[in-house]
Amino acid sequence: MWAKNKGVYSQIYGYLGGAGFSIMLAKICQLYPNYSCLQLLDRFFLIFANWVWTIPVIIEKMDYIERLDSEMIIFTPLEPHMNAGHYISKVTCNITKKQFRLASKCIQ
Repeated sequence: MWAKNKGVYSQIYGYLGGAGFSIMLAKICQLYPNYSCLQLLDRFFLIFANWVWTIPVIIEKMDYIERLDSEMIIFTPLEPHMNAGHYISKVTCNITKKQFRLASKCIQ
């Protein structure tokens, strides 16, 4: 709902879709299993506002990580592993990161 309201949701327009956001949220839940919903929301925006996007988001250990030329790399957990951020361009990546930063500041 946040992403739709901020205009940063939809693979059709070059943004993340539901799968990408779900994988990112699953990563935060893995990292902070005992946090409350509000704490997870805070961590989600804080971490992804500062994420180094040359490092892929992975929720399951992978034997082999293919080197991808993509702005945001978010691997799906099932074989064959695919990049859920494949449609993201440099422009939409920057817009999305800006919205993550604004959301993080708002929550802080």
